[in-house]
This record gives sequence, structure tokens and C-alpha cells, in this order.
Amino acid sequence: MVLRNANVVTLEPGLPYAGQVAVTGDVISWVGGPDGSQSPAGAGTRVIDCGGRTVLPAFNDAHMHLLSLAATFWSVDCSPGQVTSIRDIQHLISDRARKAHAGEWVRAFGYDESALEERRHPNRADLDAAAPDVPVRLIHRSGHASVLNTAGLGQAGLRAETPDPDVGYMDRDPVTGRPTGFVVDMEEHISKAAPRPTYEQVQDGIKQASQLLVSRGIGSVQDATVKNDIERWNLFQRLKADGSFQANITFMPGINHVAAFYQQGLQFGFQRGGVRVGNAKIVATLDNGYVQPNGEDLRILVTAARQAGFPSAIHAVESEVVEAALRALMDTRGSEELGAPRDRIEHGSEIPDQLIQLLWQSEVQLVTQPSFLYYSGDRYLADVAPARHPWLYRGSSLIAGGIVPPAAGSDAPVAPANPLRGIHAAVNRRTQKGAWISPEEGVRAQWAVEMHTRYPAFAAGEERIRGSISPGKAADLVILDRNPIDCPPEEIADIPVFMTIVGGQVVWE
Repeated sequence: MVLRNANVVTLEPGLPYAGQVAVTGDVISWVGGPDGSQSPAGAGTRVIDCGGRTVLPAFNDAHMHLLSLAATFWSVDCSPGQVTSIRDIQHLISDRARKAHAGEWVRAFGYDESALEERRHPNRADLDAAAPDVPVRLIHRSGHASVLNTAGLGQAGLRAETPDPDVGYMDRDPVTGRPTGFVVDMEEHISKAAPRPTYEQVQDGIKQASQLLVSRGIGSVQDATVKNDIERWNLFQRLKADGSFQANITFMPGINHVAAFYQQGLQFGFQRGGVRVGNAKIVATLDNGYVQPNGEDLRILVTAARQAGFPSAIHAVESEVVEAALRALMDTRGSEELGAPRDRIEHGSEIPDQLIQLLWQSEVQLVTQPSFLYYSGDRYLADVAPARHPWLYRGSSLIAGGIVPPAAGSDAPVAPANPLRGIHAAVNRRTQKGAWISPEEGVRAQWAVEMHTRYPAFAAGEERIRGSISPGKAADLVILDRNPIDCPPEEIADIPVFMTIVGGQVVWE
């Protein structure tokens, strides 16, 4: 395959721009400058005339949840674009419940209480009114909270006499002690009660997710789900092998499953069939002002990962949690047995000035979500303390601080997997309603592009394999109608994707 008549943005300092790219098998074999020289194209070579369009490395979504994204295709969409009130949610759930088979749950997702007319979470009574007999699980837009109806609570064994969970939170009526239906971080408990989807159902959702991702120019994804275990690893292998999913996958094992991966020889960087083992995923949260797990327990978890040869990827949103995570990573350096760590902080939503210095000292990479400034920015401005607004999803201050360049992910399905929207948000820092969030933190478009290409490759330990356009690297490419680096900044999100190439194969056009 040869791409000609192109504006090739290589993201390689030695040859930043070119006019042609040749692909042999699944790797880039030749990159030609914009001087008109012709690459060799033998008989049978597919020649693609790009018509002056821009060629970039395929986008790499550095943080998402693939099976949750697939599940959205068989679930009820209750996101703000679909509903404006609890009444709307009830109508959608009631309609699905009428079609449910015996033993089936209604799974709904994406509600945002701040976007509802009632400005509150739905509760079990609301869902009971819509589906009194069918178990219902309504998942919050964050993915960390859910609302269950009475039938769902009963199936999950959550009743007034049920003890409070060791992990997570179950809301109760203050008078009766009965669960209200609202629970936080109890995914594993609820999943054990709900019927598992069939392989065919998962496969269908994955195929739809795959088409969505490649249509947006995404050639690689990094799955950061803390539930990732050996069974899921084998499932991803099967989905890749049967052609259901086209992009490359980095699979982060949950910290509780790292030992099993180590015992089976599945260590950081191991790759089979287009699926690569990534960092150990650890979740740290802020619970009533306290970091959980606490600093000592975080150090124990990170040390366990290090001793199995895994760098860590710690979910840390609030500034207090980010600091605790960074200190745990720094305090355990030297405890690894099988190589130097490449640690990550996932999200880092709040980064005050003092943490920029700590990020620089730690050499930990931040994997963040600039698209949240657009999709959730209006909620942040309403709900986050104004003193913390300058800390949200920082950009230019991180560059000035000299930290390891941050990578960007969508956190899909929490937000849409749309890298051009992420690039637009990193540059413009405007919400859906047009409000600014610390516009001085905006970054240059080239940096924003690299946050979605080069730096995710580094985050996955794949910078020698992908992330830029040069001979020997993976032939993962996206062709765009315009160049996001030099077009008007406000137009970046609307640039059409013309073609996506993964492993030398055209997977979308």
C-alpha cells in the first residue's frame, strides 16, 4: 500500500512533514518528503491518492473500558442527550421491561443527576414505578454508581439487614434503614447477581464498538478496567482472533489479578494476537475526606505489582488522592524485581501547583481526559468549588512544569470516544454551553495531537512500535480531511475522518 499526494504529519523531529507513506505488510516501510519523489509501488500495490488530506498516526485512546462500551449497544441510553427528567428515564425503562425475557435484567446507563429536571439521583421507588417485576440497574454516567429497583436489590441480596459493604457505599433510608437503591463502587457485587451476557451478545456489542472507534480514527485502545482478570484476557484474545475487534488493545490487569497473570507468564509488555499486557490497575478514591486505600495500603499494592514486574496505573481524581498516589509510587521505587517501572496516574482531574512539582520529581506519567472539559465542564463549574477550577484537567502548566508529557484517553463510555473532540477541548477549553474553564491552560494543537498519539504509545510502553510515522513502526494511520494542527482551533472537533488503517489494513473509509 502507498499513500500519495498527502500532507503527512509524522510527529518525528527528523522529518516532521512528508508527502508519501509506503506500507509493507503491517509496518511502515518508507516515508518520502514533500519533494515529489515517488515511492516504489510494484504490481498489485494499492495506491491511495489522499487528495492533499492530512495523514497522522492513528489515534490511541489511553484510557477506556471496552466491555462497558460494548454493553451500551444492548442497554437503555439514559444520557443527557436522551433524557431530561426522571420521568423520561421511567418511560425508557418501562418500554424495555415490557420486552424483557424471564430472568433478564434491564440495564440502563449514562444518567447524570445534574442534567435532570429534578436535580437528584433516581431511587428504587422511581424505578419500581417503571418496572415493578423486572430487575433494573441504572448506571451513573461516571460508571462508579448505580441505582437498583426493589427486584434488583433483592437479586443482589441488598436489604435492610445487609451489613454495609467493606468496599463501596450503599445508601439507606435514614428512618427505616432500607436501601434507597443508590450504591457506589459495588460493581463486582452487583455483577455477580445479574445474568452474564452471552458470548454472542458481547461479540455483537464489540463489533459495534469496533466500528465506532475506527470510524473516529482510533487504531489502539488501552482498557483500564480494575475487574480485568484472566477470564477477560482470554475473552479479548477470542474477540481479536475472530475479527470482532479491529484496533490494538492494551489490557491492564486489575491489581487483585496480577498474581494470576504473573503465574501464567503474562507480564507487562507480553503480547499475543493484538492484545498487550499493560500496567496493574489500582483504584484509589476519596471517601468522607479520607484517601482509600490509605497511604500504607497503597504502598503495599504498588509493591506487590512491582515485584510481579508490573508498573502501576492508579485511578486518582481529587488532588488529595493524586498526592497520595504519587507518594506511594515514589516511596516504593527500587522494590521492583523485573525491570524499571513506568507508572501512571489515571485522570488527575485536580492538579494544584504543588503537585506539578511532585509529578516532575516522580517521573510518573499522567493519563488524563481533556474531553471532560467539554462533556462535563458545565457540571464542574456548577458543582466544583471555585477555588479548584484552575486545577481542572490542566494543560499548559504541565508542559511548563517539565513533567513526563501527559497522554489522553476518553474514559469511554463515561464520555464518547472521540479524539478530535479531546484535541479540541485541550486547545480551546470550552464547555458544551460555551463557557471557558481556565483558558490560559489551553495547549498548542500539535501538543494536543501528540497527547492522542505519541504519548499514549509511551504510556503503554509502545513508543518504539507506534505513535509516529517512520519506517519500521506499525502501519496504524488515520487520514483526515484537514490538519488539526493548523486549522482554526474552533473547527478541530468537526474534521471528518476519511480513512483509518490498522496493521496495514484499511478498516474504515
